[in-house]
Amino acid sequence: MARLLTPRGHTDRTALLTNLSVMLLSRFEYSGQRRDLRRAVRHAETSLRTMPTGHQDRAAVFAGLAAALEARAEWGGSPDDQHRAVELGRLAVAASSSDQAERAGYLSDLGTSLQRRFLRTGRLADLDEALLLGRDAVAAERDDVRRALLWANLSNALRLRYEHAGRVADIDDAIEAAEQAAEVDAPDVSTRVALLTNSAAAHRLRFDRVGDPDDLARAVNRYRSALRAAGTNPALRAAVLTGLGGALADRFATTGARDDLDEAIGLCRQTLAGLGADDPLRAPAASVLASALRTRYLATGAETDLAAALDAGRTAVRESQPDQPEHAAHLANLSHALHDQFERSGDVSALDEAITLLASVVDTLPEDHAVLPRHRGNLAALLQTRFENTGRITDLHEALSALTPPAADGENPQIALRDQPRHAAARADALAMRHRLTGDLTDLDQAIASAREAVAAEVPPAEAAHYRSGLAAVLQARHERRGERRDLDEAVLHARAALASTARHDTARAERLSRLSQALLARAERDSSGERDTAGRSDLDEAVELAGKAVRSTGPRQPGRAGLLSNLSVALLTRAGLGGGSTDLDDAVTAAEAALVATPAPHPDRPKYLSNLANALCARQQGTSGSAADLDVAVGLLREAVAGSEPDHPERAALLSNLAVALESRQHELGDEEDQAEGVAALREAAGTRNAAAWVRLRAADEWAGWAWRAGESAQAALGGLAAVRLLPELAWHGVDRTTRERHLDDWSGLASRAAAAALAIDRPEAALEALEAGRAVLWTQFLQQTEPLDELAASHRELADALRRVRHQLDQSRVRFPLLRGPYAG
Repeated sequence: MARLLTPRGHTDRTALLTNLSVMLLSRFEYSGQRRDLRRAVRHAETSLRTMPTGHQDRAAVFAGLAAALEARAEWGGSPDDQHRAVELGRLAVAASSSDQAERAGYLSDLGTSLQRRFLRTGRLADLDEALLLGRDAVAAERDDVRRALLWANLSNALRLRYEHAGRVADIDDAIEAAEQAAEVDAPDVSTRVALLTNSAAAHRLRFDRVGDPDDLARAVNRYRSALRAAGTNPALRAAVLTGLGGALADRFATTGARDDLDEAIGLCRQTLAGLGADDPLRAPAASVLASALRTRYLATGAETDLAAALDAGRTAVRESQPDQPEHAAHLANLSHALHDQFERSGDVSALDEAITLLASVVDTLPEDHAVLPRHRGNLAALLQTRFENTGRITDLHEALSALTPPAADGENPQIALRDQPRHAAARADALAMRHRLTGDLTDLDQAIASAREAVAAEVPPAEAAHYRSGLAAVLQARHERRGERRDLDEAVLHARAALASTARHDTARAERLSRLSQALLARAERDSSGERDTAGRSDLDEAVELAGKAVRSTGPRQPGRAGLLSNLSVALLTRAGLGGGSTDLDDAVTAAEAALVATPAPHPDRPKYLSNLANALCARQQGTSGSAADLDVAVGLLREAVAGSEPDHPERAALLSNLAVALESRQHELGDEEDQAEGVAALREAAGTRNAAAWVRLRAADEWAGWAWRAGESAQAALGGLAAVRLLPELAWHGVDRTTRERHLDDWSGLASRAAAAALAIDRPEAALEALEAGRAVLWTQFLQQTEPLDELAASHRELADALRRVRHQLDQSRVRFPLLRGPYAG
């Protein structure tokens, strides 16, 4: 009414329009009516447009329009609204004098605008400036209650910079600022609630970093105090309940107390039920609910929780605007739940959707956004998962492309400090996977270097345990390729440390028990004879015990249980083969059967579990407790496994080799020539599978030649022998230490002469000469490399040394383009 009674051009009209805009904006924040927001912006624009030059209230006019544009940007406005709000905030600060009472508020508001722009753009410079403004605002404020709010705003900015830049000092400063604010006894309920929840959020964040239970307990207590202070106010309660739900879910992950998790889910559901259809809190509340439901699903395996988590995740995405900063986070969270669904059911369409959602996040974020590398790392992990299950090589290439290597100084300016270790760990996984496909040992060495970088970083204990477990895995992979025992010893060391740092109720504990079991099992197999036999037996028994603990620590419906059962079966089977107990074979079959039952078709892991069960049945048939029927069942299982694998999948060659072993055992028992023909064909295909590891192909070629030789088929034996000889340089290449190369060559001694003998048997002297020359060339290159000058070069010029190693490897392969074999053909 005052505005209507004030004529245009009146000196008070500008101030009245600004006041009216502020009141409309306040009503919008309470009611959510978009009409109030539109009118607030319109009146603030008019106030600025009609403001006389040198108007005494120009700082308030600038600040009023900035606040209105800030609100419109948050509610689906364009990025221009956010940029303009920042510029108007700067004008408000510039127009205020140092002794003006409102100056502290203008400084704080500009800092808040910069924080919100950072959430959109990810430019850390905005966040750094916001912190400077926040400190200036606190210093300029004289009123205790208003200063408390400024302390809280400063704490928010410090937490935000810690989350994205990883500066450890920021989280301690955030706690200090939050505690300064919480000490003030604010008379206003909403202010008191805001101060308490801000303190709770700061303590919760430091708990994530340090793992101190006192911080988490303080966070929960602060949230409960805030909830009591909020009374029946639905808007205040919604914000508090969401934060309390997240803190209780964190405490469950530490203590395993289901009551906390159940309460968290109940609180989030209560929050959603009390919010209106257009309430901006619906999206964050749904996102926290989805996270809590995922946590309970991972702990119990209840499919209803996973379904509910997907529903809540979709709600969070649907209720947030695409241009809101939080929208990307909601898409990423939904992507994680879809990945869980894939792991549960093997439904590749769920994995495809997860990749599509995360790829859309990566594509829409600015190149210099602080969280972009984090999303790229997660996308790379999903692409690797799809590659593992489908064999699509393009997925692996895209994964590595998403993981930009660090700069030469060890830091990539595009990767926030906190994200560097997880980025390095993701790159290690992708490189190790590419090594499995190509056999390039430089990939494996670089994977270990990246994994070490992640382990060396200063990170929270739970994160450090994850990185050490990953390093153990790639070290074990390098041992499988190079055979160096020191890699296995270090793998055991890191796997043991990762397990020791994992809380009893952590859902990752079962996987880490299994990881240590696998490392010990590999070391036991290596040490199963000779002077280390006693130590090997100790490792073997511990490996079986740990694998059993991993299975017992999971419920019958928990995700990942099938893999743990399969690993237990392998451990038992290995111990049986090395003189284990009388029941190990039967127990191995039982565990493998349980893994298969838990993995119905068309799950991508099913071929692997089919093969493991078949191997256990074959071993039992050859032992004392099996029967001829075991062989028939094993052959059927392996045929199903091969039929269910993609033609270019890296594991297909191993499945074909296992099928041939079962067929040869049955042919030996029954003398069926069809088994022999099928087995030799399987081995020949396995030896020629380009995507398989070299040692798998070599062994297949050797067994192909050996079976054919024993059957009197010299032509096939010659083909298999030559195929084997050509692979020998890949096992004895010069990236491996000399002792290991010599051991590999000793293991395959006589390979070239056997191939030559098979060639001579079919009157092919030129092929025999080719095989002998190939073997001699490998030995000759070993003689020429009695010293390792590249090791000395690597000390000062590592990149050059690595490049020369790659060239030398390629030259070795081009010099000897013939195959390989293993074991005497006589059988």
